[in-house]
Amino acid sequence: MPVGPGQNRALACARHVVHRAASPLCVQRLSLTAVYKDPEALKSPGAAEHDKLTGMTGAPPAGPPPMPPGSLEAWAMETPLATALSDRRRSVDWATWNDRANRLANALEQELGLAAGGRAAVRLRNRVEWFEVGSALAKVGAAPVPVGTRLTADEVAYIVGHSGAQLFVTDDPEMARAASSFRGDALRATILVGGDAPDGVPNLEELIRAGQSVPRVAGPPIGAKNISYTSGTTGRPKGAVRSYTPQQLQALGAIVATINTKLRLGSDEKHLVVAPLYHAAPSFCAQQASRAGGHLMLHERFDAEAALEEMGRGVTSTFMVPTMVRRILALPEERLRTTDLSSLRALILGGAPFPAEMRAPAQEVLGEVLFDMYGSTETGFATMLEPADQVRKAASVGRPLDGVDVLLLDEEHRPVAQGERGVFFIRSPMQVNGYHADEEATAESAHKDYFTAGDVAYEDDEGFLYIVDRIKDMILVGGANIYPAEIEQVLRAHPAVLDAAVFGIPNEDLGEEIKAIVELAPGETAEPEELIAHCGERLAKNKWPRSIDFLAELPRNPTGKVLKRELRAPWWEGRDRSI
Repeated sequence: MPVGPGQNRALACARHVVHRAASPLCVQRLSLTAVYKDPEALKSPGAAEHDKLTGMTGAPPAGPPPMPPGSLEAWAMETPLATALSDRRRSVDWATWNDRANRLANALEQELGLAAGGRAAVRLRNRVEWFEVGSALAKVGAAPVPVGTRLTADEVAYIVGHSGAQLFVTDDPEMARAASSFRGDALRATILVGGDAPDGVPNLEELIRAGQSVPRVAGPPIGAKNISYTSGTTGRPKGAVRSYTPQQLQALGAIVATINTKLRLGSDEKHLVVAPLYHAAPSFCAQQASRAGGHLMLHERFDAEAALEEMGRGVTSTFMVPTMVRRILALPEERLRTTDLSSLRALILGGAPFPAEMRAPAQEVLGEVLFDMYGSTETGFATMLEPADQVRKAASVGRPLDGVDVLLLDEEHRPVAQGERGVFFIRSPMQVNGYHADEEATAESAHKDYFTAGDVAYEDDEGFLYIVDRIKDMILVGGANIYPAEIEQVLRAHPAVLDAAVFGIPNEDLGEEIKAIVELAPGETAEPEELIAHCGERLAKNKWPRSIDFLAELPRNPTGKVLKRELRAPWWEGRDRSI
């Protein structure tokens, strides 16, 4: 029997407020961050309390304001039984997601002492629990610190300690065991998702069962400091910090609304998640599809055949890095021709440049659904190349989004003329405030209230931007950001190595691959395989050099700095871009 809107709300109330038979949340929705522990707390706030909580002045409205549109709580009330999340293990409807997030939020506070303003380092594969944990943290007023699943225990330990995270959440039992040795005054507990937890490590399901079902509503992240880590030139990751004022949140909302409209996101959304959610871009796209009321279909890892099969079952949107699209297009022609992709409205590209020569073939197979989104962890999405311009402006990253300001500056921070190359600086409500506990790195990347990821670009006479080089050393391997300094540091630790230079060279499948040039210490010998194995013991696999060459002496400028651009140049000769 069909369920009507009124029945939806009644079902939601029955599932959310199991010990409050007449909770006002079932009749009037609340948007204030709170734990409703007694009947008095459920009453409409007075003027003073309203002003304190919302930052607004004047008499409060006649009743509590509605839940924020697009929030988990709103969708759990409107469409409680609709599927919100699914992975290979299970599917979850909106009401269940919200109830589990409520219980987990209460358990995190009451059992583990997490409070508003706290942080939890989250190292999870793409799975339903990624969103359950994130929603619970939002209900507490705490922030997640995403951690890459490829990172080693030493790399994870650094992020946990540097960020000041109070909790560490992982679905890797070995990493949960290793966490006992993590140093950090703030770290209170490790939580294991799935599997058998080591002694003293709570399991996520145990916490959810122990948590009270008292409903909570996630409020706006005003003043909260979110930290996302991106590898830095010092060899250690840098924590990019974001915090928002009410005015910034309003401006951010306007940009996000523009993006969602252009991407044609709707409540019928079926969004395929194949890129790792610890990266900012796929996480942002998934969140927007979810806020539209869509169903997130989560794949732990990318497989071209599996992704195409899923896309043929009604997927409306997805985020992919160019390598993923290339691998789909490389599938047998008959397989591509017989897969119905008519439901696909938006395939968002990011993380690395998409080859200009691939755009027309991609549109022929996928349809006019490609949206390039340029940005970085530090700046957020800044430009968009829409479907109509994919072939006409094939080498471009598009034009700035409404609400985003762009400057192209020379080495003296002077604006360059149209058509000339300059460092790409961005001012946007999405950008970071700076790097956590790293004033020097912040100063290097900031210009007034603009921020740069270190890319070099030029602008054409129609306002389209083209990325042509990078002043920073970042290497893009299959859409993942790899920074050479960390690899160079590991190579220099080998007793036979005097110095090393690491950079990216072209790779037709991955975009770039890692190349190392090594200067051996006097009288020492080493083989490339030996040095690659040395890296393998200390670095995540995607950071291992693909090849290593040797030079008697690395080229240097008068101050002794290695001239890495000279080393890179032969591999990029004859190409229209250097990244």
